[in-house]
Amino acid sequence: MVGVELQSGNAGGMVVTGYRLPSIWLFCLICCLAIGCSRSQKPLQIGESIPDISLPDVEGRRMAMPSSLRGKVVLIHFWADWCPSCLKELEGSKRLVERYRSEGLVILAINLKQSPQEIADWVERLALNYPVLFDRDGRLAGRFGVTGLPTGYLIDRQGRLRQRILGEMQPTQWEQLVEKML
Repeated sequence: MVGVELQSGNAGGMVVTGYRLPSIWLFCLICCLAIGCSRSQKPLQIGESIPDISLPDVEGRRMAMPSSLRGKVVLIHFWADWCPSCLKELEGSKRLVERYRSEGLVILAINLKQSPQEIADWVERLALNYPVLFDRDGRLAGRFGVTGLPTGYLIDRQGRLRQRILGEMQPTQWEQLVEKML
């Protein structure tokens, strides 16, 4: 059995079986356990096939993956309109898809937990030349293991996850990764 002793005054922590844990670390540990235990599936790992999904686009039409994208290299951007780095990546990817579409590149912008009405102005302003899809409940983001934005994923022609990138990438960096997969 684990012995727990709460300390007061200047001690400022908790003793668990003889180890002192500052209160903030204990709080972080509890949060991580709660988040980890709440996931029904483990995040997708490099080399695994992406799950069968269907997401709505701006007009409400549904796009099925990976079945409709077999044989293509797919770059997925998870994003939100409040994320300036996301918007820069989306803008930078327009040239990338123009250049490599004929070689089999597909880019998808998957908005996280927002509605088409909430981001309509951004979609219009960005004038993206690739599909914008909506993960309203965040289930797909959870399955992919999205922990922050922007997050990008490269999927190979067989529908397997090959790259996971957390944080902003420049168009030239994406281009180098895409060229290796085409």
